[in-house]
Amino acid sequence: MKIGKKEKGAVIIYSLEGRIDFHPFDLLDESVLKDALESDRKYVILDFSELKYISSLGIRYIYDIKNKLTKQGIKFAIVKVSDAVIQVFKLLGLMETFSIYEKEEDAIQSFGVGN
Repeated sequence: MKIGKKEKGAVIIYSLEGRIDFHPFDLLDESVLKDALESDRKYVILDFSELKYISSLGIRYIYDIKNKLTKQGIKFAIVKVSDAVIQVFKLLGLMETFSIYEKEEDAIQSFGVGN
C-alpha cells in the first residue's frame, strides 16, 4: 500500500493506493493518524480512488482512526470509494458510520469550509 498526501486549505487529503488487509496498519498509523494529529488541520479526507481492496479488518482499522481523530475534534470523511469497497462497508453494516462522498469537493463542503 502507498499513501500520498496533499493539503487544500484547512483540509488534509490522504490518498490510499493498493490493498489494506492485515499488514500495513503501522503505515496508516504513521502516515495518517500521527500526521493528522500533529498537524494544525481540523479536517481529514481519505481518498480511496486507487484502493483496490480492503478487508473487514482494514475497515475496522479505518474506523479506529476515524474515532481517534474525531475525539480530537478532527472531522473525517472518505471519498471516491469503488463499488467493491462499498460492498464491504455494506456487508459489515457500516455505511452509516462513515461520511462517504463521491468527490473531494462534496466532503469539503460537508465540513463547512472553503477550498
